[in-house]
Amino acid sequence: MNIKKSRAIQTRRFIIFEIFTTEKSYLKHLTTLKKIFMDPFVQTSRPSNPLINSFDIPIIFAHIEDLIILSTVIVDALNNKIHSWDDEESRIGDVFLKYHGAFEVFRRYAENHREKFFNAISLPKLTYHWHTLLLSTLSCYFTIYFSRIISPKLFPKSYNTLHGLKRLNWDIHFVSMIHCLIIVTLSIPLFNEKELVEDKVFGYNYYAGNVYSIACG
Repeated sequence: MNIKKSRAIQTRRFIIFEIFTTEKSYLKHLTTLKKIFMDPFVQTSRPSNPLINSFDIPIIFAHIEDLIILSTVIVDALNNKIHSWDDEESRIGDVFLKYHGAFEVFRRYAENHREKFFNAISLPKLTYHWHTLLLSTLSCYFTIYFSRIISPKLFPKSYNTLHGLKRLNWDIHFVSMIHCLIIVTLSIPLFNEKELVEDKVFGYNYYAGNVYSIACG
């Protein structure tokens, strides 16, 4: 075996061991979370005056038990794979491909975290539109730079005489104008939306939520 191949095998073994120890550490943290926090809260939720209501526990610790089950299975599978390892034939990816269908729990866990955060700040619908709000906010900054490029060409006499805060004020008004044109255009279909016509104060649908997010951004 040449030196290059030997180093490649050693590097591969190191990476495999790191994957195993990382997953093992992750499982340890999950079980600690369940033992130290979740289980005591479950036990104290049964009296007449609980510290945390029983219906709040699944919200706070959503999918923790499912994550523990999946992580336990993966750790055991990785452990068995390492103990029967063959440098030529074994593939660590086989373990993750075997259980990839169960990885849906990670997505549900992340979505629950985001959803409960927005519920806590009394903005539950923002769960579906936060990315639109963020992109809209960032686009305002990009539009300012666009204003500095196009304004001198469209209004050379007016723009080039401005300096400091006056020029910044021009750029802000340019952004507001573009923003206003976009919002007005996107808002036209909302006049015929059934949900909004029936409830003019609290009416909502997904498209309207995106328009609101762009407007707020």
